[in-house]
Amino acid sequence: MEKAHPSLAIETSRLRLEPLTQDDFPLIFSMWKKPVVMRYIGEGVPFSSERAHEVFSRIQEHKKKYGYSLEKVIAEEGVIGYAGLIHYELDDKNDDVEVGYLFDEHYWNKGYAGEIVPAIVKWGVEHLGLDYIVGVTNPHNKISQKVLMKSGLHYVGKAMYRGKEVDRFETPHVSGVAK
Repeated sequence: MEKAHPSLAIETSRLRLEPLTQDDFPLIFSMWKKPVVMRYIGEGVPFSSERAHEVFSRIQEHKKKYGYSLEKVIAEEGVIGYAGLIHYELDDKNDDVEVGYLFDEHYWNKGYAGEIVPAIVKWGVEHLGLDYIVGVTNPHNKISQKVLMKSGLHYVGKAMYRGKEVDRFETPHVSGVAK
């Protein structure tokens, strides 16, 4: 039986997280269809409808299994993207918990990622008792790397992630022992 985890309930001065529902799929898919938004995500290309449905279903299944996942980010303007914690297998050898986020390009350069990501990292350590949290970026995505570093993650080196080389970041290990 899976251990019950608390729901990812985070609110900052300008943002709040809420669970993604099937009603959110059209909005999320509209972001996943944009080349500029997807250039540093996965293969660096927009998602097809089939791929989008597959990924969206995985996000919802993760929520059912763990109680937290990627959640919609709501600002005064409405839903601006998604962010949260999700298990990803890096190198197919472990089950690290990664902080992830994606915002529609209309909401870039407003400090939203820099506001929500540290709150998510803090929540993961405090509420899930995680020893560390991982972040991975495309090596060319310097803005996301800065967000991760400002959120308390440190660059630890290159890694293979779903067949692609990425830059790996981690929070300091709470126990002081690297895994």
